[in-house]
Amino acid sequence: MKFKYQILKDKGLLIQNWSEEFSVDELQIHIQTLIQHPDWNSVTKALTDTRGLNTRIVFNHFDQLKNIRSLIQKTEYKHVFLVDHPLSTASICHFKTKTKEDGYDYDFFSTPEYAIHALNIQGHNQTVLKVLNELYTKKEEVWDTKKQVNTTHCFDLAQ
Repeated sequence: MKFKYQILKDKGLLIQNWSEEFSVDELQIHIQTLIQHPDWNSVTKALTDTRGLNTRIVFNHFDQLKNIRSLIQKTEYKHVFLVDHPLSTASICHFKTKTKEDGYDYDFFSTPEYAIHALNIQGHNQTVLKVLNELYTKKEEVWDTKKQVNTTHCFDLAQ
């Protein structure tokens, strides 16, 4: 599973791209790395692009995903997913239902414009679209957890 992300500290926004074959173990490593980022405390909203993610095994891991989500320790945190196929939509919809009682706020959209609108990012749509596009298209600069020995396991475009 590959991860790319950028934190726009002044907007309180995490933008990330998840791609390739879904892996619970690799997601947990990514989240643990992410929450240690120096700008993590500024994040109040997240936009996750899953358009390149194969989610065929996600349904087998919802309890583990709930545990991983608890690592984030933020409940007042709006998280929007960008999806492109029915299985991703169903996975996120089911996860949203399973975590609603814990106070987590998830949503999903099929277009970047609607996803950005749902996050209520006033006046910064073009900036967010640009970062989202960079994360989606810059495949060659990604930490690949299957090929790298590095413990970072993700690529921060801001660095």
